[in-house]
Amino acid sequence: MLKKKYGFTLIEVIISLSIASMISLTLVSLISVGSQINIRSNDLGRAQSLAESYLSVLDNQLKFATSMNIESDAPSNPNDEQYYIYLSDGDIYLKPRGSIAEPIIPQTGNNDFSYDISFSPVNKHVLRVELAIKKQDKQVYSMNSEIHIVNLMSKSITGDPSGECVSYNLLGLPVSSIIIDSPGSYIDSYAELMQMTAKVYPTNAADKGVAWSVDNTDLATIDQDGLLTPLSNGTVTVTATALDGSGVTATKQIIINSQMIPITSLSLTAAAEEISPGGKTLQIIPIIWPDNATNKKLNWSVSDDRYGTIDSNGLFTTKDMKNKTVVITAKATDGSNQTDTIRIRINNDY
Repeated sequence: MLKKKYGFTLIEVIISLSIASMISLTLVSLISVGSQINIRSNDLGRAQSLAESYLSVLDNQLKFATSMNIESDAPSNPNDEQYYIYLSDGDIYLKPRGSIAEPIIPQTGNNDFSYDISFSPVNKHVLRVELAIKKQDKQVYSMNSEIHIVNLMSKSITGDPSGECVSYNLLGLPVSSIIIDSPGSYIDSYAELMQMTAKVYPTNAADKGVAWSVDNTDLATIDQDGLLTPLSNGTVTVTATALDGSGVTATKQIIINSQMIPITSLSLTAAAEEISPGGKTLQIIPIIWPDNATNKKLNWSVSDDRYGTIDSNGLFTTKDMKNKTVVITAKATDGSNQTDTIRIRINNDY
């Protein structure tokens, strides 16, 4: 009887290896394709976001132009009295009037992209912008927009039927946004001042002035230089309003702690100006203003304690010395430095 042999023949091994190799190559190919698809998807998302950003900046800049001329490319000797937007070395530049040209959007993190741009008139007041974003000379994404130029009035778009550059003038850009800056959002020390500043955009807005205000003048006041003065504890909302009539505002909340209503006036009085020696008492009465001052505690003192003493409530008690005059002093403890004095005569005949 023949014994059954176990194992693989050489042909079976070769066939198995061939099948395994084919599967491995297929998996590698699928992984490579998937990686390329993922890269293309990421590139597409970045390119779309960049295109939207570029067209938003172009729209905000060009729609307020008072003149518009399309040129095939940027002139070698630009007129310093005009603005220019143009394509150069695959990037889009803005040259403000009388200043140097810079990329419209910094390319930090997007240096692998380049751009094509074209300007053409739709009609005498509408400019068409076509933007293409490329990577390694291959187009990744394209977008176009029509910009309605509101300040051309009776004028019209001039120049070439299409080009990579526009030159224009601005009557003055309105404020589009304001950001309020401050050293922090809390005031934690008594009478601590806080300087508020306003960043106004666009940076070439015609009028970048702002008016400052607070929603509760019992809590704080603010001057027109943005200096905030706390008055009482609470949360105050600071507002900066554009002065150019655009109606743009910005707000920031400041939390105020550790504030007191200080004493602004202190005077002393008593029922009499003379008193007998030998343990007689006289109440010294402080008159404090305002009545709602946070801390009304006073420090009391007598000019010579051989003649008498005074307690923390302003009660003066004489000693046995007679025919003497003492000066009683009261001083505020709230940091306001308010103080007053009163003279009391110790007279044996009183």
